[in-house]
Amino acid sequence: MVIALFRNAVESGQIDVLKLLLQHGANVNGFHSMCGWNSLHQASFQGNAEIIKLLLKSGADRECQDDFGITPLFVAAQYGKLESLNILMSSGANINCQALDKATPLFIAAQEGHIKCVELLLSGGADPDLYCNEDNWQLPIHAAAQMGHTKILDLLIPLTNRACDTGPDKVSPVYSAVFGGREECLETLLQNGYSPDAQMCLVFGFSSPLCMAFQRE
Repeated sequence: MVIALFRNAVESGQIDVLKLLLQHGANVNGFHSMCGWNSLHQASFQGNAEIIKLLLKSGADRECQDDFGITPLFVAAQYGKLESLNILMSSGANINCQALDKATPLFIAAQEGHIKCVELLLSGGADPDLYCNEDNWQLPIHAAAQMGHTKILDLLIPLTNRACDTGPDKVSPVYSAVFGGREECLETLLQNGYSPDAQMCLVFGFSSPLCMAFQRE
């Protein structure tokens, strides 16, 4: 019953109710959903700055993970909640945390096109070279290229190690742009010196980006 009241108070922004429940010993880190979200996950999703600050002050775990290894900071990045992200970063939450599938907050923000979140994460030291899948080839730059987020691509290109471009065990983001049919992103990559030939891509099963383009046509 208390958990349900706590969850409802977070979702509806009833901060006075939350304060009262906390004063009477409500568990600030209790799980409130089937997937393992707790109050800080929910508040980060809601974007309620006042409640996030109250929960953190009351001892909420900044690094709590749901069933998929996702933290509140990851939630903020995924849903473009800039103020939530800023508060959590300022509180010391891990900016380079990784979900169970290895995705990072920077990767998910780049994938979803949240440019302001990407800017904030990069300014806070998020690592653009932290591989975001088990096969160690996918980076935030790949997500931006595949999803057509050119402005985010512009932010990532100067900061991403070029080893992914032609390395034999990697995948060039040129492939990602071709795979997503993102002509503008492809042009941006090529203009910034990424190779039109790249490397043989075993992940997608193509010998070159040109071969992939022909197959897609």
